[in-house]
Amino acid sequence: ANLMGVEWVVGGLDMECVKGVKERHPDVVQLLSIGGWNAPHIDPSFSADQYWSAFTAFNEKHGEIFDGIDWDLEGNDTPSNPANHFTVETLQLMSGITLLAKKTGFLVFAAPPQSYLDPRTPEFSRSVTWKPDSGWHQEFEYHGRNVYGYLLASCGINNIDMVSIQLYEGYSRASHDLSIVPAARHAEVLLKVIAEYTSPFTIDFTSDPSPAISSLGSVTLTILSSKLLLGLANGWATLPSPDTKFAYIPPATVKTAFSEAPNPPRGLMYWCIAEEGKEIDGEPVVFATDLAWVTR
Repeated sequence: ANLMGVEWVVGGLDMECVKGVKERHPDVVQLLSIGGWNAPHIDPSFSADQYWSAFTAFNEKHGEIFDGIDWDLEGNDTPSNPANHFTVETLQLMSGITLLAKKTGFLVFAAPPQSYLDPRTPEFSRSVTWKPDSGWHQEFEYHGRNVYGYLLASCGINNIDMVSIQLYEGYSRASHDLSIVPAARHAEVLLKVIAEYTSPFTIDFTSDPSPAISSLGSVTLTILSSKLLLGLANGWATLPSPDTKFAYIPPATVKTAFSEAPNPPRGLMYWCIAEEGKEIDGEPVVFATDLAWVTR
């Protein structure tokens, strides 16, 4: 909300640049991201209807350049920050806005860090200050326990167009698994990730203290391969090792996994454009070209 108490949409985007991309490439989908690491969560003082009205007004003002939204609510570096705990109201707003977006013909993507949607554990928590479930780097207390599972369970997977799993989450499960096998087997790790997300997995909401959450019970989810994107890190990350916080996965490894997967994911997501050209082992990494094969 602004100082007048009116809901609005604001950000640091160069709107003329965004418009230019849409004009030159009208077939390219453009999404407005909501959240990000260290960003505040949406304010529950406003309803889903109010937020969606603000978005549509903002989009119309700028020539309807956005095709939808991307949920990217995450945690914060400061442990005591409110963003390290998803409130019931925040989750309900995410769900309500998602359903309004789909009702009005917009796309909805979600980009959870890997621990925020993890098929290997049925645990659910609204806190994102957990230690890694994989057992490594227990000094790192910024993981979640399937908090994005509420969005998928409450809205239904049919109302989420794409799910982009951030394999580059700090000390992610994928980073751990990559660090304990030789590089020659890294494609196997990705194949396992793909299989886990595209097979049925269960999240148990019954331990949540709020009846609004616990009433969901245990929900079995499956992400269709046509809705799955693997989220990668480009040159700002480092090659997997026991000390790697953010893992870089070479494009050749990713391509091998895609070629061997019985049902490969829809595609890839990476963070971020601003880091394109940074070097790994003396070679510039440019995912825009290095991963272009996935669009063919």
